[in-house]
Amino acid sequence: MNSSFYNGVSGVKTHQFGLDVWANNISNISTLGFKGSTPEFSSLFSTALSGSYFDPTSNDKGLGAQSQTTGLDLSQGILENTDNPFDLAISGEGWFGVQGQDGQIYYTRSGEFSIDSQGNLVDGGGHYLMATSGNNITTATLSEDKIEQFGKYYNATDDTYTNATPYQIATLGDVPLGAVGSQTKVTLPDYLYFPPDATNQVAYQANLDPTILTETSLTQVESINAITLTIDPLAATATLSGTMANNTDISNLKEGDTVILTLLDEDNGTLRLEATLDSSLNFLLTDADISKLDENTIITLGDELQVKQEIPNVEHFTTDVIAPGGEKDILDMTFTKRVPQEATQTIWDAQFQILRYFEDYQVQTYNPNITYDPTLYTVDIAKNQVTKIHDPLLYKVDTAQNKVYQIIDSQSGSATFGGGGQIIASTIPTLSNSGEPLTLSIGEPYEQASVTVGAMTLDGSNFTISGTAPLSNNDEGIQVGDNVAVILTDTAGQSITTSAKINADGTWTTTYANYSLNTATPTADAYVVLQTGYDGMISHVDLEKERIATKDGYVEGFLTNYGMDGNGNVIAEFSNGRSSAVAKVAIYHFQNDQGLLPASSTYFLPSSNSGSPIFYTNAEGETFLGSDIVSYRTEGSNVSMATALTELIIMQKAFDASAKSITTSDQMIQNAINMKK
Repeated sequence: MNSSFYNGVSGVKTHQFGLDVWANNISNISTLGFKGSTPEFSSLFSTALSGSYFDPTSNDKGLGAQSQTTGLDLSQGILENTDNPFDLAISGEGWFGVQGQDGQIYYTRSGEFSIDSQGNLVDGGGHYLMATSGNNITTATLSEDKIEQFGKYYNATDDTYTNATPYQIATLGDVPLGAVGSQTKVTLPDYLYFPPDATNQVAYQANLDPTILTETSLTQVESINAITLTIDPLAATATLSGTMANNTDISNLKEGDTVILTLLDEDNGTLRLEATLDSSLNFLLTDADISKLDENTIITLGDELQVKQEIPNVEHFTTDVIAPGGEKDILDMTFTKRVPQEATQTIWDAQFQILRYFEDYQVQTYNPNITYDPTLYTVDIAKNQVTKIHDPLLYKVDTAQNKVYQIIDSQSGSATFGGGGQIIASTIPTLSNSGEPLTLSIGEPYEQASVTVGAMTLDGSNFTISGTAPLSNNDEGIQVGDNVAVILTDTAGQSITTSAKINADGTWTTTYANYSLNTATPTADAYVVLQTGYDGMISHVDLEKERIATKDGYVEGFLTNYGMDGNGNVIAEFSNGRSSAVAKVAIYHFQNDQGLLPASSTYFLPSSNSGSPIFYTNAEGETFLGSDIVSYRTEGSNVSMATALTELIIMQKAFDASAKSITTSDQMIQNAINMKK
């Protein structure tokens, strides 16, 4: 029989298959996550015609074609922007896993998900998104007032209200992906509570300005040392002299301070005189006019001293801290400089308090018709005011802000600063944050470690000095590359400073050019600065430092939204600015993606050809996604309209040609039959 007839029939069948495949591609060109298919064909079989052994060409003839399979196009579809955080797209290879209502797991590239009425992440077909749970959400046990903040459900059947059931979350930064098969559907509760975390660490940076402050004041003194009074009766004048000395009440006396003296007689006549201290703190007043006094009964009183005294600088800082119960308290820090200030260092005494708002401070108008309890109120009739008494050991009253604070804890300490402003010592106690320890750091004190000085040689005007530093088994932490400060001092007390870097073997060498000391073998000190003393509080007139508080802890939070992060985690966001991972969306991979069986236009099932789903693992054996999950994006179909239409035309023409070969073969058979007639 004419084989072209059968070839035409098989061609019509196979190209009809091709038309069906490309028509399906075109119909799904707007389907999210759709992967196009390419029809593939093969010959049925062929036969060899007899011919010469030496013929250069083959004499085979084909006996038809058949549809063999479809090849899945796994190229990336276009990512389209959306306004839904759970519109997800995989950038790279891999598949989302979704679970049908029948429990069957399907694999898809369509990532259009949303939260259903039960709080589950589902796609448009109601399939549950598969993810690894963080297992960090539990039922919350909260006080009634906190439960009230979540609201109530209204029951229309009996016109009643029911409290919402809140859950609380434990913080997770990232959810481990885990093993294949450990994934479940993602359920996100409507009411989620983020518990507070008490502040345990506070680090504070600022500059305590040590500028010397003075004020001129009149100070009462009981006596003046060795006052001598000489009276000239004829001239009616007096001469007074004496000496002053520093004591606990008066310090920093100096030349130019004024002594105020009072002369009295028996008739209560009074004369006030002023004298000035010299450099030895002595004073002398001559020819004072005493004509208005009885010179026979005059006595001398030294009752006042007018001095310019250094007064303490006071610096005040505050920062919020979180109590274990979630209250936002205040860490109040007051630094008072000790006076007189020393020449080489500055010492500040510190008072640290943790304060909690108690009530507003109110000044009431005095009402004469009310009897005020003197143990509770202070009455100032002159000012027509009444104020409540607060125990200063228990409460701190801020009259500037009209606030009263309860003192949770109060501790004292001190900080000592060097001449360069660096902190060199501190005693900062641990405070009690409502029972939780709170450690306050105001910086690491300046620290240095001595290193060994070795050879010193003078070559002309160049002085070379070398030495070694311990690199192993040293408690100071000296390392290669650290700077060694070298101070050279001669017998006259003159000094010069140079520096060197520690080599890999622990040695160091430096040369000081234009050496000018008066000895070739000066005293040498070498050290490495381990802590600069400038990382926290400083105290210097010319230095500036921004006030910065670094601390842990946070207040309670209530759920505001759900979203996704860049690692594939479903994230819960809270009103306190915190967030936590809830689950990690899984990306499944297969040994042979072409072996997946289509269950619908976008759902696939594994087969023996594709293998079971797998997760990628790193060198440590930990599983990871292998591709990025992009939020607020959906992956469109990867079918190109131009390519699909071109292929459709090709299939159509091939179908027509196959059909023509059938009619041609039919005509040839008819001609053969007619020839017999």
